[in-house]
Amino acid sequence: MSTSIDKIRDPLYEVIEMRKQQYNQATSAIEQLLKALWHSEFLSRLQDYRTAIIILADISLEFGMSRKGRRILEEVMPQIINGNDLEQRAFGCLTLARCIAADVGAAGMRPIA
Repeated sequence: MSTSIDKIRDPLYEVIEMRKQQYNQATSAIEQLLKALWHSEFLSRLQDYRTAIIILADISLEFGMSRKGRRILEEVMPQIINGNDLEQRAFGCLTLARCIAADVGAAGMRPIA
């Protein structure tokens, strides 16, 4: 059981560290992130899966794919909001708000006041 958790959390930790140390180095983190996503979904580690999805949406902002990030986050937001992890909820809501703001800005629309 310990090895299955390590297969998920170690790559997630590496992604976070890569992004912290090497600003705008999302491309080098993608492989680790996708590996963590696959393992967490396959092993039904949904808490880790949701965290990886949030990070994927956050990285999609760096590639200018705010609409894609928004769409994947909106699919899992009901699970994130109903979850017990307050930090995950906050990170998910913040990332979704950033995706919405970037999407509105890219489309040249004015946000509703």
